[in-house]
Amino acid sequence: MKKQTVRARKYYRSYVEILFVILFIGLTLRWFVVTPYKISGDTMSPTLLAGDYVFVWKLPYGLRIPFVSKIGRLQKPRIGDIVLFSSSRDPGSLFIKRIRGISEKEVILTVDNPNLSDSSQNQDIVPIENIEGKVVVVWLSYDIQTRKIRWERFFLKHL
Repeated sequence: MKKQTVRARKYYRSYVEILFVILFIGLTLRWFVVTPYKISGDTMSPTLLAGDYVFVWKLPYGLRIPFVSKIGRLQKPRIGDIVLFSSSRDPGSLFIKRIRGISEKEVILTVDNPNLSDSSQNQDIVPIENIEGKVVVVWLSYDIQTRKIRWERFFLKHL
């Protein structure tokens, strides 16, 4: 009877260890590599619509490690990239806009549809360090008004 208890403990322990490894890998990927983000407005339409869920790839513009500045930039921001960034005007919030211009340390970001937003929010100039990542794909799209999934928008790439 004692051997079965020890064997059962080892069996359950192996599952718990695997669960922790999977959780660790998943959280590491979520924090440092790719982040899901929901589009809440139509200012980036027709490229991104309200109700689109996108993946933001964090590695191209540098890996952000807590309490340390960004390290290891793989590529420089390019005109036309759609990026997730934190604004100097509202440091706690994240926004998605398209890069329209680049200088040494700053990028000029604009919305795709300026008619749908307040004119003061159409353009931002932010330090390159404020860019969190690059929008790469729409992984889910849900039309809030009709309450239907927009199947044709699944896996639209924005590389």
